[in-house]
Amino acid sequence: MPVSGNLDKEWIDLNYSYLEKRLGTFPVFEPSAAFYADLARLAETDARVSSAASPLRKLFAHTGLPELAVHFEKHIPNAGEFRFSQHPENPDIIVPVCIRIADKYRKIEDPQRRGMAIGTILAHEIAHYYIMKKKIRRDTTDNERLTDLGLVVLGFGKLWFNGSNLVVEDRSEQLGYLKPLDMTYAFMEYAKKNSIPQDQLKNNLTPDALQVFSF
Repeated sequence: MPVSGNLDKEWIDLNYSYLEKRLGTFPVFEPSAAFYADLARLAETDARVSSAASPLRKLFAHTGLPELAVHFEKHIPNAGEFRFSQHPENPDIIVPVCIRIADKYRKIEDPQRRGMAIGTILAHEIAHYYIMKKKIRRDTTDNERLTDLGLVVLGFGKLWFNGSNLVVEDRSEQLGYLKPLDMTYAFMEYAKKNSIPQDQLKNNLTPDALQVFSF
C-alpha cells in the first residue's frame, strides 16, 4: 500500500530545485538482477573491493566521479561512510579516500537482499561524494537528509527503494534519513522533471518497492 505520514513537501521542493541546479540532471540508474548479483558476489569474496569491480565501476561511471575502493569494516557507527581527507594546502579541497560499509551487510545470507542493501548504501555514499565535490556542506542532520535527496537527483532512486527496508541480524532496519513518504514524493518529482514514463519507472523495482507507489 502507499506509504503514510506527514510529507515535508516544502523542504523537498526547495532543496530538490537547489540540488538540481548544483548537481545537474542524470538519467535513472537501472539496477538489474544481474547488477545485484554482482554486488552480492563481490561482498562474498573480500572485505576490500577494488573500484575496478564491474558493479562499482557502473555506479561511478553513472555520475562521472573518479572510482573509489569499497571496504567492509566491523566497527563503524553507521551503515556506510564516505572517507576523505583535506588537501594540506587548501582545506576546502577534499581528497576522496574510500567508501566504508558496515560488515554486517556483507553477511546478509540471501544474495539478492545482500546486493540490494549494499546498493542502497553505495547510492547514499556516492551521493555524499558528489555533493562534497560540489562544496555543498550543512550541519550533520540536514546534510544527511540532503544526501538522500541528492541520490534521487543523481538517478539512484531505484537503488534506495529496493534496498532501504530490510532485515539484518534478525532485526528490521530502515536505511536512510528521509522518511519513505518523502523519498516517494522526491522520486515522483524526479520522474516528472525527467519525463520518465510510468512503464520505465516500474522497471527493476521489486514488488515490495512498487507497493509504496500509487501507479
